[in-house]
Amino acid sequence: MRIMRILLLSVFLLIAQQLSCQIVNTQYGQVEGMTIGNVYRFLGVPYAKPPIGNLRWKPPVAPDAWTGIRSATSYAECCPYCDRGIPDDIVQGNEDCLYLNIWSPNLTGSLPVMFYIHGGANQEGCNTDPIMDGKNLAERGNVVVVSINYRIGPLGFLVHPGLEIENSYNTSGNYGLLDQIMALQWVKDNIANFGGDPNKVMIFGCSAGGLDVGTLILSPLASNLFQRAAMQSPAPGFFEYQDLKNYSINYINGYINSGTDVEKISYARNLPLDTLLWNMEPSIIGGVVTTNWGPVNDGYVLPSNLIESIQSGNFNHVPLIIGSTANELGVMLGTITPNQVIDSINSLIPQQYIPLALQLYAPGNNNEEARESLIKMLADMQFTAPARRFAKCINENQEQPVWRYFLTYVCPIPYFTSAGAYHGMDQYYIFNTFENSVPPTDFTLQDDSMQNNMLNYWVNFAYSGNPNGQNLVNWPQFDALNDCYLEIKATPNGSNCGIRTAECNLWDSIVGFTGCSEIINEIIGNNLNNDFSIFPNPTDGIVYLKYNTNDDYNIFINDPMGRLVSTYHNTPYVDLHNLSDGVYYFTIISDKVKIIKKIILQHKN
Repeated sequence: MRIMRILLLSVFLLIAQQLSCQIVNTQYGQVEGMTIGNVYRFLGVPYAKPPIGNLRWKPPVAPDAWTGIRSATSYAECCPYCDRGIPDDIVQGNEDCLYLNIWSPNLTGSLPVMFYIHGGANQEGCNTDPIMDGKNLAERGNVVVVSINYRIGPLGFLVHPGLEIENSYNTSGNYGLLDQIMALQWVKDNIANFGGDPNKVMIFGCSAGGLDVGTLILSPLASNLFQRAAMQSPAPGFFEYQDLKNYSINYINGYINSGTDVEKISYARNLPLDTLLWNMEPSIIGGVVTTNWGPVNDGYVLPSNLIESIQSGNFNHVPLIIGSTANELGVMLGTITPNQVIDSINSLIPQQYIPLALQLYAPGNNNEEARESLIKMLADMQFTAPARRFAKCINENQEQPVWRYFLTYVCPIPYFTSAGAYHGMDQYYIFNTFENSVPPTDFTLQDDSMQNNMLNYWVNFAYSGNPNGQNLVNWPQFDALNDCYLEIKATPNGSNCGIRTAECNLWDSIVGFTGCSEIINEIIGNNLNNDFSIFPNPTDGIVYLKYNTNDDYNIFINDPMGRLVSTYHNTPYVDLHNLSDGVYYFTIISDKVKIIKKIILQHKN
């Protein structure tokens, strides 16, 4: 019995050592966390007031101070979302959700901070996911790790006239982005007490989290809140304000379609979550991202559209990592036939590009070849090509370096192998949590190498803005002209240039992307002002084009996302009545000249 008591006491002392309490000061009060192994962990730390009641659809407000010691030993609830389950959909989470988690190996240090934004199409997801447990990354990387919750779906991104009158900037939406900015401000003000350096903050995220990283790069409200950024499998871009406003109006009208706009919002603020979120549509259908909620160019959080923000230079210039995986949303696809590939090409690609698309994404002779082809096409359309476009634009308009990657590694665990290099698998390796996945017995030495390599690349980047370091294959710096990148696999060689170049060129042509290096209104070649004029600008719908030359001109009209709206040849006028209010770009090209004109469309009431 004495031996048993000694053994039990030893186990108790070991557990006590592993789970000892730690108290840290914040500007709002003291928090008590735990030590897990060699890492100090603080969970569920508030960075804003609960956005409930009248604070629903309001910018975040600083939390109330508290007296005494607040427990920070368990996760807070997720922000509300509709969990698409089998057989039933369930609304998960709680509006009282604006909390963050911290893992630190040294409370008295001054370590880089890795600030993670979770994905989920900006309408689902949570920082409690075991994939993004920060313990291993903090311990093995000697960094402070922060993960956050932020408002998602209609709670995070509703744009409505009933909300526009509530603030000084007369627009609405982007509440989820404002949450992220508030959390970054909290980190700047408090992270030194947790061993972090507030002047060495790296923001990173996957999928919608990567998209949000891109929007924070473009937001003046996030200025000086971070010094590095990594976008993992993003689809860079955001909604046009009027488009999301129209969708939001219809969404609220689905609950109440009478009364003033203010009355409708007042009614919606009192709806229970189960009711308010029940009409949310799926974010992904058949491997295609169809999200209806996300960042919007509101003139405040995001003052202008993506292209214009980058071309103007009015963004946060920081070293950038950006990349994607080879198979992305292929994990969502089951059996695919060659005819289904042909149908997808015909539905997604303009007619003039279909012959080339059939060459690049050949339907194949069997279902396996067809599935591989469709997975590749969907990955290139939604991730590979947009990532290249964003990398090029940033590279052409800042001095800080850009680093691009392409993950092709296929996990040897049978459960994951069929999915290939799927969307989000890089999170396992950066956080070093793959070994905790199911089933852990199938974890391999190759996975161990992948984990160590990816963690070290990201940690080096957090420290210096350069991912390279000792015992790592050299990662070449990206340049818009050569498109060099690191292929992430079991044994990377680091000397590759050009990721699916022909395929990305195809998608650039489809959306009408011409690059971001040209300054708006810059004339290339002869002085076109004597040959060509365009008016009125702003316009309420009709734009007139006047030619004083016999040269042939082609006109390409793109929306702020770089998508091709229409093309014309020597036309005397263009009718824009069917387009939403906003900014459009006219690219006029002849054999002698090229000009880009920004046109503002503002319909009459």
